[in-house]
Amino acid sequence: MTIRIQSITTRIINHPLHPHRIIVAHVGRHALSEFLEVVVRDTDGAQGYGEAATTAMWSGETARTAQWMVEQCFAPLLVN
Repeated sequence: MTIRIQSITTRIINHPLHPHRIIVAHVGRHALSEFLEVVVRDTDGAQGYGEAATTAMWSGETARTAQWMVEQCFAPLLVN
């Protein structure tokens, strides 16, 4: 079975934390979580979803750098 990927799209989702879940540490205040949503569609119409939970202060990864990796590095190799 061969799957042909038609498109890969991304969008950044900003999710504010509830006040009682905000984290304050020596590296800063974490009050907003950024996620990257990834949607992969094949030529038969099937869709798959994925996400990257990014927090630059903890991992060094931002939603924008994850989006760049998907759009500029992975998608050109995978989309038929």
